Amino acid sequence: MPQVSDDDVMTGVRTRWAAVPALNTLVPAARVYRDRAAESTPRPYAAVEVEEEDREYFSGSAFLAKYTVRVFVFTLAAAGDAAAIRQAVDTAFGGTLASPTAGLTVPNATVAHCLARPGGAVKPTAERVDGSDAVQVAAVFEVLVQGTR
Repeated sequence: MPQVSDDDVMTGVRTRWAAVPALNTLVPAARVYRDRAAESTPRPYAAVEVEEEDREYFSGSAFLAKYTVRVFVFTLAAAGDAAAIRQAVDTAFGGTLASPTAGLTVPNATVAHCLARPGGAVKPTAERVDGSDAVQVAAVFEVLVQGTR
């Protein structure tokens, strides 16, 4: 089995996004981008940053890798959907005791957990689009995966 990479985690995020109707309706999975979207992308859209924080190897071929996933959704205040987007993102990716993986799957690995971390917010940006204030919805998650090398 190939080792898991941040690209695999991003694939898992996109797949999970598309599989959650409430989230996919508010922000279509086709508008989920890695790191940043093109300048002319219509709102709402999401920019997702995936960063490997740590990898711990065990005897044999097993390892654990921890990733930080930062989700930034850009929408317009006039749409009035920022709070609903934040709730849908939290529901889609925020693991619970009963469901620690939050339904997230990652190619080349087994997800141990996907947990919300501090750093999320709904805040206005300094940008205006067609006379409406732009709003950023931010959420941060920790994804822990087990893989083999």
